Amino acid sequence: MLFFEVSDRRTWAHTSTQLYQVKASLKELEERLPRDFQSCSKGVILNTKQIYALTKNLAGCEIKFADSEKKVYVSRHYYQTLRDCLQERIDQSDNNVNADVVMGNLNLYVDENASKPITLNLDVIMGNVTVYVPASWQVATQTANIMGTTKIPVEMTDYAAQPDLIIKGDAVMGSIIVKQV
Repeated sequence: MLFFEVSDRRTWAHTSTQLYQVKASLKELEERLPRDFQSCSKGVILNTKQIYALTKNLAGCEIKFADSEKKVYVSRHYYQTLRDCLQERIDQSDNNVNADVVMGNLNLYVDENASKPITLNLDVIMGNVTVYVPASWQVATQTANIMGTTKIPVEMTDYAAQPDLIIKGDAVMGSIIVKQV
């Protein structure tokens, strides 16, 4: 299940390929669904475990799902709550983390107790991503910088050691900066 939405006074359940009408209101669903489901606008509840990418730009914030062309938009009112939920998921999981930043800024905080290794797949276009990492962690990068930069403290790049964090992606007229905490 990707998300539930209200359209034409009906509640719809979206999977990656199908659409089903549901006989419950969003309020009823919100009370019954597990914590992984979060409101992202007045008429949409999404499954945070199915999020592939969160893209924030001047036009707003868009959620993309893995293996689906479907997208939902996040209202400003729900953005911080959703971002906190995703940050908690990053801290507790060993999954890859994907983020697209277009003409915006994103701060990611990696908890020292997070499962290792973590792979960040970042595409930054005319924006900035700052990743705050525990000082004891080793970081490796596999980024393409096109009129952009990727900066990592030298003491975090022991190439003989197994990396705790792997950063992949592109920085196009933007920056990816790793800072120790």
